Amino acid sequence: MKQYHGSGGVAMDVERSRFPYCVVWTPIPVLTWFFPIIGHMGICTSTGVIRDFAGPYFVSDRPGGQCGQKDS
Repeated sequence: MKQYHGSGGVAMDVERSRFPYCVVWTPIPVLTWFFPIIGHMGICTSTGVIRDFAGPYFVSDRPGGQCGQKDS
């Protein structure tokens, strides 16, 4: 397991695609082509799991969220 330590002693696990305390963004097909500022956003927890804003009053916590790979 390849880990890199950033500030504060938090480890990034590159092999499992875990990047703690980051903001992720991905384009929405067709919509982002015409309006480049529009996309899908998520926030990573301290363990690197993406918290995904999936709808009104709903936040999913799948490992990849809508912003990346779907497996853990």
